[in-house]
Amino acid sequence: MTTPRTISGGTPRDQGAFRLHPGRHLIAELLHAHAALLRLFSREVGITPSRVKFLYELLHTGREGVGLSDLALRLAVTPALVTRQVKELEKEGLIRRRRDPRDGRRIAVQLTPRGIAVITAMHERMHRFEAAVKGDMHPDDVAAAIRVLADLGERLESRRRTGRRILDADPVNNTAGHSGTKTDAW
Repeated sequence: MTTPRTISGGTPRDQGAFRLHPGRHLIAELLHAHAALLRLFSREVGITPSRVKFLYELLHTGREGVGLSDLALRLAVTPALVTRQVKELEKEGLIRRRRDPRDGRRIAVQLTPRGIAVITAMHERMHRFEAAVKGDMHPDDVAAAIRVLADLGERLESRRRTGRRILDADPVNNTAGHSGTKTDAW
């Protein structure tokens, strides 16, 4: 049996766990880092990980707000979960619902001034948190991580926007599916 690798000289987190493949995998490492980061950051700012993601998504939607269905798609959650979050955050005065001026049938949600104040304070804490997390990492390593993650995020978001499936492409042969046609796999 292959001995699990340690991460940054620490204890292997998968010690004793069932392992399908030896070594480390990009998606597994990203998911682990994302979950650890959200848990730790949410504990530091006193807001649950789902609320952090929800409020940041609303912050990036602009003044018009966003529809509930669109918000569910952006957050990759069910519309029912979005509705529950909206009700809770609305009671707390962090967001408001309003009719979409472009389509009166559609309800959009947006941050209230209080919600903007909360997310602004959270954003300021995030900068302090980020500085502490980076610690003594070399600036070149930080810049490389940002560059790689931004590129990966863009590639994945491009796939989501266009509806192109990742598993339909063969990145090794740069072909889509079994057609044999050369494509931009990423």
